[in-house]
Amino acid sequence: MTSYDSWRRPTQILTTSRTGDDMMLQETFAYDPNDHLERHTRHQGRVNRTYMNDIMGRLTFVSTDNASVGAGNGSVDETTNYNSYASGTITKTNSTGLISRMLSGTPHGLGWIPARSSVVR
Repeated sequence: MTSYDSWRRPTQILTTSRTGDDMMLQETFAYDPNDHLERHTRHQGRVNRTYMNDIMGRLTFVSTDNASVGAGNGSVDETTNYNSYASGTITKTNSTGLISRMLSGTPHGLGWIPARSSVVR
């Protein structure tokens, strides 16, 4: 079942299985005044994932709660920083504050021309 706002944008999607609860998936969507997707939250079982976008609609933050982390459950976050986009760098930082990935390339009128992607461990 999908609910829409007055602009016919989805605000909630609810998916259930015939057998019941464990397969239920609920997604919610929120938009900023400029009509960009600002927040997308996905609930499946006990796992909640939130996506946040900037004013240009670019993904800036992903948070996953109750994720399997090591021997237990925890929160996993990833932040994407576009502050150096004009000079050709996009940086992704994980929840520990360490840079998890750095993308280098050339900003182009039609998108991004990648030069290299490095995973920092």
